Amino acid sequence: KTAYYLDGNPNTNRTLYQASVNSQIPLEREIKIFNKNLVQTLVPQLSYNYISKVNQSNIPSFDSELIDSDFESIISGKKFTGIDRISNDNSFNLGVRSDFINDDTGSTYVSFAIAQKFRLNKTELGADGNFNNVKKQSNLTSSINFDIDSLNFVSNFEIDPNNFSVPKTKSILRYNPSNRNVLNLMHERNTEVETAEISLVKNITSNIHLFGKFNKNLTDSITNKSIIGITFHLSVELLTWLFV
Repeated sequence: KTAYYLDGNPNTNRTLYQASVNSQIPLEREIKIFNKNLVQTLVPQLSYNYISKVNQSNIPSFDSELIDSDFESIISGKKFTGIDRISNDNSFNLGVRSDFINDDTGSTYVSFAIAQKFRLNKTELGADGNFNNVKKQSNLTSSINFDIDSLNFVSNFEIDPNNFSVPKTKSILRYNPSNRNVLNLMHERNTEVETAEISLVKNITSNIHLFGKFNKNLTDSITNKSIIGITFHLSVELLTWLFV
């Protein structure tokens, strides 16, 4: 139950009922790739989520935004951040995840995950607090993660099972060779817009760092953001000399 007491607005209460069941079968095997001892895990999951249906258009949204659809959000049934919007749900969710783990260090080198929602409800809550029609089956939500030494690559994408198209993708490549030296490359595309971004932090000296970010809308050829700057970190000894 959630209660809202707002100046100049009538008091609002909201009561929701929620139930969920999650079952999984962890499987693993030992393998060897490039002379490295690895453990491959394979975890099929089946969950059922139920959240009662309550119109929330009269409730303000202070901290709720749509969550990007991924493996965790599909399995958990969580659609929004915060608590101002809690979507109704009545669905079975099927997913499978596989990790390749270094048997000596415990580091995960590669991860694959895919999940899909099978809805029993015909409508779901939208960000405005009203209900919208939804498909019986969600898109397949997939992700790939490579994390080897200083290089990390993450790609999330959706697959429409009706025509096997890819309506939404987001990929990030991160190179982090040392502390305070980071280069990020990002590409994101959906049915409406395509965006690319590059950002970096470069350690010039121990106290001077160069940073920058460039984000461009590739659909309209518009630069959304362009930033470059330098940061200075002064030591306690230097600050004492300057101001005392």
